[in-house]
Amino acid sequence: MKNEIIVGFLALLLLAVPAMALTAATSSVKAYLILGKGIAASPSDPLDFMIVKFGLGRVITINDTETTIGVLIADDVKYRLKEITIEEGHATGKIYSNGTEVGSFDVSSVMKGDTEIWAGTMELNDKDYNVYVIEGVRPIKAGELKEKVSDYCKNNPDANCAGKIEDYCNNNPEDNRCQALFRAYCLNGNMEDTRCRQAFINWCKENPENKHCVPFALKWAKNYCEEHSDSNLCQKIATNVADFCKNNPENEGCITVKQIVAERPALLSKIQAIRGKIAALKINATLNTTPVVSSDVEGGE
Repeated sequence: MKNEIIVGFLALLLLAVPAMALTAATSSVKAYLILGKGIAASPSDPLDFMIVKFGLGRVITINDTETTIGVLIADDVKYRLKEITIEEGHATGKIYSNGTEVGSFDVSSVMKGDTEIWAGTMELNDKDYNVYVIEGVRPIKAGELKEKVSDYCKNNPDANCAGKIEDYCNNNPEDNRCQALFRAYCLNGNMEDTRCRQAFINWCKENPENKHCVPFALKWAKNYCEEHSDSNLCQKIATNVADFCKNNPENEGCITVKQIVAERPALLSKIQAIRGKIAALKINATLNTTPVVSSDVEGGE
């Protein structure tokens, strides 16, 4: 409950952050990128630390202008985050106080069990910190689900979109068809949203062999593991994926695994045995290049 309160507070605070004269009345959040709480500790003295709360979001104005905004709270002192760059599992940006740049951050995502962690570095007021932020749980709400299903169905020919499905999902947010449509929305370029990642974390527990679940942890941790390929976390992720694909060569998700490794040459470079196992896989499935539809992610919960 306490974690949900913190996440909710950060989500509300994002709308209150003045960015380009935005206010809660003139903007809406398209995607919650990072919503979490953790610590920032001095590399030279681990007992010199602060409690930090991160909130990053993509906001759309009434003029359909999209911008990325953020807030950092470090030991109850609030800062604005600007010049934010975020890609799959990696976020950087500058930290401002009263219009003055006072630092920067660089964090990457990695899964530890079913918990997403953002780990990296932060420089604040001329001091360096190692940062560890636990991503909070922020499930999709009924009204938000209606919006995302509507967005998806406008642009995708999907059998599950028949009828006034967005209204049905607003009234029945836990319906399997509505949840499948939301996952399909997520897979169409929206996995940066923490609500999407949480949906897949939960769904993949019940569907670990789904082609989108097999590479999930490795895909989202690729930046972290490229920089920390000898860490126990990355070795475990890679070993689990390699072992699964060795025993399930027909699984289409294993093609994605090989693509991830091929596109990031330094990824897992220190784990030669594991890289070899992945590279040597005899995968007989063909890459599915057709658009994602909700039937790809039905079933389970």
